[in-house]
Amino acid sequence: MEALHSIAVMRNETHSFKVRVLIAECGEDERSDRLLLSLSAFGYGVDVAYSPATAGAAIARGDTDVVIVDLTTAHMHGLKLIRSIRQHEITIPILALSTHAEISTRIEALDAGADDYLIEPIDPAELDAHVRALLRRIWPPESSRNQIGSFVLESEQRRLIHGHTIIALTQNEVALLELFASIRNERISKKKIARALANGPYRPSDSAIEIAIHRLRAKLNPYQLTIRVRRNVGYQIEHALRDDL
Repeated sequence: MEALHSIAVMRNETHSFKVRVLIAECGEDERSDRLLLSLSAFGYGVDVAYSPATAGAAIARGDTDVVIVDLTTAHMHGLKLIRSIRQHEITIPILALSTHAEISTRIEALDAGADDYLIEPIDPAELDAHVRALLRRIWPPESSRNQIGSFVLESEQRRLIHGHTIIALTQNEVALLELFASIRNERISKKKIARALANGPYRPSDSAIEIAIHRLRAKLNPYQLTIRVRRNVGYQIEHALRDDL
């Protein structure tokens, strides 16, 4: 089996939450070691895959935040990997890296699905800046993000993210998840839910709350999460979220 080389590093103050970068080398080359050391020095966790198949398997695990595809040693294999990622509707940011400076080559990589293209040699600080710029496109400010177990709630975007899965939410569903995130390991009463879902002076009825919970539960159940009700006590998210909260 193709090896996936990994280095675990501590984050520094540059990154306020875990960021993991996959270097898809697509043909062994000593440059991967230089890239790995440069990125790890800025606080990233770094994996290196030496074939498209290994890179694809690493991305499928769902714990990669940015992919750097090196097109220098295996240009066509690298482009095939980029196209494959996009054909599978994976929205992960992709940075193409190459020693080739021709405009046609850059256009080819961007048309294949890369979000950015850098020409080597490149200063490590500039590489870090480009990675951070890619992350800003997909991650909103910390103030609008809530970590709920292994899920990320992005309130402004009205979505819940798990790996590369994006679950669209209504405003009421966002309010409910914000409430569950703020009151951890406790059952939440209908009274508290009514306050969270209130529209000005108008409070939702018990039946409206039950409908809102039912709809949110239907979205969470496929991901082995559930909202359980304890009669006369309240509601609580259980299973995966419960263990991590």
